[in-house]
Amino acid sequence: MYEQMVGHWVSDYEYDGYRTYDCWGESEYSFHANGTGEYYYYDEWGYRVSDFFRWDVTRSNIRITFDNSNYYGSTLYFYYEWDRDGDLLLSTDYNLREYIAYRYTR
Repeated sequence: MYEQMVGHWVSDYEYDGYRTYDCWGESEYSFHANGTGEYYYYDEWGYRVSDFFRWDVTRSNIRITFDNSNYYGSTLYFYYEWDRDGDLLLSTDYNLREYIAYRYTR
């Protein structure tokens, strides 16, 4: 599962099937095989921002610990699974009733 997570993922749709981008743009995660990564998003002024993090996965959870910027020292826990198209679903709800799907881009 660790290998399947490695790559660049861009937000694609939310649990209700609507596209996630809005005036702030899409969010993105890059997971590297060495356990590091970057989170990209647009701030309230429309600037693209990146935050570096460390990550690890278990059978059903991914742990992301930020190393810099706005989320410094914060640890986020997401439940994850894969949909039938291979999209990565991330949720704070263990039942994945609400989630954001990320499509693999490279």
